[in-house]
Amino acid sequence: MHHAARNLKVKVARKIVAIAKDRGQWNLGDVCTYNNKSPGHWTALMCVLDLSPSRNLTGEEFDEWQYRMKEVATELLRVMTLDGMAARATSGSTCWHSIASRAHLFLIPIFTRVFSASEIKGVLNHKNAKACRLALCELSECQCFHSWYVILLVKYAAVIYRFSFMIMEA
Repeated sequence: MHHAARNLKVKVARKIVAIAKDRGQWNLGDVCTYNNKSPGHWTALMCVLDLSPSRNLTGEEFDEWQYRMKEVATELLRVMTLDGMAARATSGSTCWHSIASRAHLFLIPIFTRVFSASEIKGVLNHKNAKACRLALCELSECQCFHSWYVILLVKYAAVIYRFSFMIMEA
């Protein structure tokens, strides 16, 4: 499943999720890679969220890439629980760190359809009280500083605003 997610194979992800549902494996999305692998202790969703588009994509290719990313993320969320969302990689990051660091603002509505703001706040605080602050610091200090495009700074600010808004709602 991690391989299908990393390569945005929508049909393969749908088949895996359908088989998991038929077998009653509702938490298959929570399965992580081994700690000694690279990347270590990642869910399939983390593999998707870590992706960034190539700078060589045309407008149509970017739209297709974004569509496939949304579809794979939607499928994976069907077999994920809050525990899977709270999973921490060997680096200490969570799914929310990847959303923030890659500025995948277009995926936030998919997550908010599945999880409420209070659940998301709970995930951010689950076994890691610093998770939300780390995600926001990662945005403001590292990613924005190294950004090649000014438009990404606007996206990062929007993600920070969205995270702050969701936490205040909860």
